[in-house]
Formats: sequence, C-alpha cells, structure tokens
Amino acid sequence: MPEIEVHFVKIPTGQGAEILEDIGVSGKKYGYQIAKSAGISLGSIYTQLQRLGDSGFVSGEVESLPGGSPKRAIPRRYYKLTPLGEKVLKAIEDLKKIAKSRSRRC
Repeated sequence: MPEIEVHFVKIPTGQGAEILEDIGVSGKKYGYQIAKSAGISLGSIYTQLQRLGDSGFVSGEVESLPGGSPKRAIPRRYYKLTPLGEKVLKAIEDLKKIAKSRSRRC
C-alpha cells in the first residue's frame, strides 16, 4: 500500500485571508498596494505578510532597480502566492461558499 503524506495547515482568517484573496486576484503586488486594496493599515500589513511568508503561503521578491533611478532609491518587495498559498486560498473560497449556502437555509 502506498504511503500518503498528510500536511495540516492553519487557514488564515481576517486580515490574512484578505491578503491572500487580494494577491490571488492580482497575481503579484507590493505591500502598499495590498494594504490599500485590502483596507489594511500600513502598520500591520508587513507583519501579516511576514506571518503568511513564514507559513509558506506567500513569497516576496525584491524588484531590481535600474542604476541611477532618481524617483525611488528603495526597491519594492513584490509578493505572490506560493503553490501552498494557492491551495489555502482555494480552501478559503470553498469555506466561504459553504458558509454562504448554510446561511441561506436559516
């Protein structure tokens, strides 16, 4: 009999879920964009992104700036969903559908 590997992950709720949904729609965004579109304060966005990264749901990539870029000296970190993050986002969407269908029955 083949072995089955099972992994358990804690599905983010609240701001974490909002961030995953926002990145899932756009594909790739930097922190400020995520904060503004998800309605999350700038004071907590990077903490949330760090937690999601530590959990393996998002990964960040620092943009490369052309030499002598006068407008912005600090490069941006763009975040995207990892394969695990895509699965977790799908689970969040499925749970929302279930909750919505159950609320209609009441």
